[in-house]
Amino acid sequence: MRVLLYHPWGRFDPACGASHAALAHRDYFRAHDWDVHCVMQQIPAWGVTAPEGESTIALNCAPNSAQDPGTEFNQLLYASERAANDRAFRTLASEPWDVFFTTDVCATPFAYALPHTTQKILAVGDSYARRAATSELVPHAVREAEYKFTFGRVEAELYRLFDHILFSTEADANAARKHSVKSACHIPLWVRATNVAPPQACEEHDITICGSEHSGDLADLEWFYRHVYLPHLRACGIRLTIAGSVADRFPVADLRITKLPSTVGVYEASRVIVAPAHSAAGPYVPVMDAMAAGRAVVTTPLGLRALNAPGDAVISIDMRTDSSGTAAVIRELLAAPGWRKALGTRAAQIPATHSRERFFAALDAVWELHTFTQRPFANAA
Repeated sequence: MRVLLYHPWGRFDPACGASHAALAHRDYFRAHDWDVHCVMQQIPAWGVTAPEGESTIALNCAPNSAQDPGTEFNQLLYASERAANDRAFRTLASEPWDVFFTTDVCATPFAYALPHTTQKILAVGDSYARRAATSELVPHAVREAEYKFTFGRVEAELYRLFDHILFSTEADANAARKHSVKSACHIPLWVRATNVAPPQACEEHDITICGSEHSGDLADLEWFYRHVYLPHLRACGIRLTIAGSVADRFPVADLRITKLPSTVGVYEASRVIVAPAHSAAGPYVPVMDAMAAGRAVVTTPLGLRALNAPGDAVISIDMRTDSSGTAAVIRELLAAPGWRKALGTRAAQIPATHSRERFFAALDAVWELHTFTQRPFANAA
């Protein structure tokens, strides 16, 4: 089998939900000895780049359009349609591919440009309609109407162009089926297990926020800093650590903030992981990685999206409606090592629920729906 894996967000970022999904499916393909060719999409105006030497496709988008989910969606879709007709992708599409796989519905023009004999697979981590409806500048009723229109009239229409749509939540799969997306199915997340750090070992960071370079992660971080950290936590002497590629994009210079370019070892060295998920695209990788590392996590309901996490494994709070309550919970958690230990112990069990075996078994069921036992391009590869 020859698989064209189209990654829409530049390099593989360990804190990015799309990267997490792409790498998980790549591991599945390789476990079956399929030939996987990765193409990374670059968006220079947004700072989305790929490492040198990788196969790339570039999109021409307006510089500031990534700050608004609705505008971002339109820009990506139109730019993808133009790029799919350019020579670079036409040359790539002329090769024989059994499967086209992507994690972003805005890559639909690329899928549509391939022959009908190529199976098109989309793994949906989040909905542009949901993200556009998170704006706090318009009334709730308007946001709900915007969500229903964008999802039902735009996203669902694009979903139908794929042979199979894989959703990380059963609710999303059901919503798609209600809009006649018959190929929608639920694939549970794979949470990779890590070496769980001993409780309170090397806890050099008070609270830590990890994130990717995507605009949603930056927006959530900036909100938390302005509405929770500055008014409620900084004066208490609590230090904030920002880790991952989002640290480079955070413009504030604060003596009580530590910025780290990588998340390696950060989870294990943190007393509390905060995940203020609101605008960011899911699935929310920092929550998964923090729980796998056995850390105490404070997040939002969105941060737990697609995770089968019991209530005693994580603290979930609607931060946008209760910023002072969020700060109070964080202060209490920092002062209670026993509570942190109990949360971390329960959280460390999540990888067993969202295991590699469960993820692979769900995908096996999907691929058995198609007759892929024959390899039409095996001799040509």
